[in-house]
Amino acid sequence: MSNYTFEELRNIIISFIEPKLIKSGFDKNKLIDSTDLLGEGILDSFDFIDLIVFIEDKTNLNIDLSQVDFESLTSISGLLKELVSINS
Repeated sequence: MSNYTFEELRNIIISFIEPKLIKSGFDKNKLIDSTDLLGEGILDSFDFIDLIVFIEDKTNLNIDLSQVDFESLTSISGLLKELVSINS
């Protein structure tokens, strides 16, 4: 397994989210790492699962959803915290 930097992991997440921002009408300039991606309508529950699979495919990391607090994963910062933990 490769070790990814914080910025590399963030870029992977952003690459998935960017098209969703356009579709949802969310202003990209207002996106911050603590933005609730589900609460703001950027992602729906199916998109969220697709995001997890996308991250796993890009990084070969295994995100065990049964071992994490789902609420913490609904933001970029929450996802990054979990990914950094798995990646170390």
